[in-house]
Amino acid sequence: MFRFLELDLHGWDFWQPLRVPLDAGVVVLSGPNGAGKTTMLDAIRQVLHAPRLSQNRRISHYMRRPNEPALIRAVVSNRADQRGKRPFERQKVLTDEATLACALVPNGGSPEKRFLVLPGRVSPRDLQQRLLESRDWFSPEQYRRILENAGVSRSLMHILALEQGRADELSRRNPRELFGWIMEARGSQQVLDRYTGARRQYEDSMREVDRQNAQALRCQADLGELDRKVRRLEEYLEKKARLKSAEEIKNSGFASGVSGGASRHRKETAGVAHQIRESGNHSRSIATRCRDSGSLAGKSSRRSQNANGIGAASPQKL
Repeated sequence: MFRFLELDLHGWDFWQPLRVPLDAGVVVLSGPNGAGKTTMLDAIRQVLHAPRLSQNRRISHYMRRPNEPALIRAVVSNRADQRGKRPFERQKVLTDEATLACALVPNGGSPEKRFLVLPGRVSPRDLQQRLLESRDWFSPEQYRRILENAGVSRSLMHILALEQGRADELSRRNPRELFGWIMEARGSQQVLDRYTGARRQYEDSMREVDRQNAQALRCQADLGELDRKVRRLEEYLEKKARLKSAEEIKNSGFASGVSGGASRHRKETAGVAHQIRESGNHSRSIATRCRDSGSLAGKSSRRSQNANGIGAASPQKL
């Protein structure tokens, strides 16, 4: 943030060209009503591109000379801060002092605003030439961004917009809002914003860590359940394989038993048939022998009868 060192006014209200030193630690404006205190504050507001002036005044209120532009020149500090950064470094202003200028050019209705930011102390004559005779100046929107980069915050603009005699409004702000205004006006708001951002990022990181831990626990529980299901599946597959193997063994044993039984039956049947044949043969042999024996007995009987007949007949003849 820069500090005002000097203020020049040309064509502002009814005042003659005026230069006001502002390089003291504390600057106090005092005087009776109508002395020009508000007019001075509105000049400062204008060079800082404040959104509004005091007591709803308009720019045309200070353009007292028709068709004549007004020029407000401010010399401000441009020293490097603790980080080595100068307020107007982006505009390549690397000197310890810089000049801010605002020209109000009549344009039929509301005056056109033109702004400049230059290194060192630039005279009002050189500023008028650049602002009125060239196009080498900044539009209000460009100038607003330059001031924001230099540390002119919106809270500071709100403070500058306070009406005369209404400074007690600050005391009616809540502590948090008032603290934010003071921090931003002093240029420390950026540090506070970085701290707040870092704190918020830390809290978001902690919430993310908690969320990841909870998710890890859920995944671990799911993994345990899947592990149990895998073990049960492996046991099922193992038992199924064992059952299939047992059925194969049973089926192969039954088939071999059946074939073995049939073979034994065939062998037994063949043995019985053989025995029957042997018995038949033996029976036939016995029958043959019996027939042969009967035949021999018959012959013997006939021979005996013949012999007896012969013996009985012989005595009769005798």
